[in-house]
Amino acid sequence: MLLQFGSVPVLVASSSDVAREIMKDHDLIFSDRPKSSITDRLLYGSKDVAFAPYGVYWRVALGRKYYSVEHGRNDETATKDIMGLLDEYIKVLGVVDIGDYNPWLAWVNRINGFDRRVEKLAKELDEFILGVVEEHSESNGLPCDSRHPRAC
Repeated sequence: MLLQFGSVPVLVASSSDVAREIMKDHDLIFSDRPKSSITDRLLYGSKDVAFAPYGVYWRVALGRKYYSVEHGRNDETATKDIMGLLDEYIKVLGVVDIGDYNPWLAWVNRINGFDRRVEKLAKELDEFILGVVEEHSESNGLPCDSRHPRAC
């Protein structure tokens, strides 16, 4: 059954056998993630493994190796900062953006302050991550230009 959630088509499988058949025979068509304006703003256009659209970029990103950092920030202030950011991040990601389903209602988030909240959080996350990158670059003797965080 095909439902329409605003501008987003949603396919509902009537049984597990039908769902299995759809995912087996048409996996490339149905394996994509839902597009979200919130993740686009928080994660640089959904360039994160968890939210990137399925395709070449996603497969490359998944293939990267992620290493844990041994020399983390241990002070209580940094812990509170990151915990506060993560708490707000989880809350924001849990919100359904009505504009993603009905684009003509996207203005609601400007009125209720949600857009401002997301932009503020994105800026705070960038500043926190940049601080961590600068800290690690300095400890490794590498120069880091804060005007160009991608070069750090």
